Amino acid sequence: MASNYKIGLFEFIDFPYPLRAARTTEVETRPGLPYHSLWVTGFRHEPQTFTALTDATSLSSADDLWRSFRAAIGLQLPITWGGTMWPNMYDILDVRPGEESAVRKILLGVGGTLGTSAAIISSQWTVAECNVAAALPPDIPEPDDGGVGGFLGGLVITVPS
Repeated sequence: MASNYKIGLFEFIDFPYPLRAARTTEVETRPGLPYHSLWVTGFRHEPQTFTALTDATSLSSADDLWRSFRAAIGLQLPITWGGTMWPNMYDILDVRPGEESAVRKILLGVGGTLGTSAAIISSQWTVAECNVAAALPPDIPEPDDGGVGGFLGGLVITVPS
């Protein structure tokens, strides 16, 4: 059975929606002024950790798969979620057991990525989107606000607090 959830070539039964890079901001306030400014400081991805489940035909194949997950640390891999491959790669920062034991034996496993399985692997992945420059939004023009705001390394929006 083909999986709609993948990290690289590793197929999973399910894992949560992976976060994408986003605009980061800082809020600036000054004593005595009833306003604040919002500075756009970049476009980046913070590392995220999620638990992914997959199955295997035997305990030994599950153990081999677990070792392969651990070997992926330090690699850049694509992520497919819900059948859609994200355009950027993800740095694999860490892979740990998702529960007390990463590999567990199951009886009469039906479904999953294989159809029938004898073991399940619960793994906790820590990833960070890389190649973020490819996902940058279009340039933001300097606001024409009559001198109330300004542009200095990012968009400044001045609003009443």
